[in-house]
Amino acid sequence: MTENTSGALMTKTLGMFVMLQVLAYVLLYGIEHFVPSIPLPGSLGIIIAMGAAVGAGYYHAGKTGRVATAGEKLRFALLATVVSIALSLGLVWGIFLYHGVPLTLDALAIAAAGDAGAADGLKALLPISLAVITVLYLFMSWLGFGMGVRSQIKQAERLAAKRG
Repeated sequence: MTENTSGALMTKTLGMFVMLQVLAYVLLYGIEHFVPSIPLPGSLGIIIAMGAAVGAGYYHAGKTGRVATAGEKLRFALLATVVSIALSLGLVWGIFLYHGVPLTLDALAIAAAGDAGAADGLKALLPISLAVITVLYLFMSWLGFGMGVRSQIKQAERLAAKRG
């Protein structure tokens, strides 16, 4: 196990994060498509991001063999938040493009509200909501990454103790 915290390791860790997020979204799409009667919470995106961050932390600790530093956790959380937002915006843009709708604040408000009448009130709240969601993504990525790292280190210690 190395103590390599190079950009290459962080890139691989972010790759693991993205892969886990995409897999979760594919699974979620399958559930929504084949079992539409199952109610899914609106906060599922943040839950998926945290789960992917846990997996990425587990991967990172497996490669380094140590607890992540505060700087590594913060760097991961910042990069993971940017990547998550980019993926989300890309997905929304793709859906809008597929339906021939331009990606504008008005269109986002109408899509979120469900109708044009309710969209006016929501349009003023969208920037605030997006800021709050960004902070939540940042926190959940930081927390999840740290949890994954600690979990991997504890598991490795238990396995080492069993081996004697």
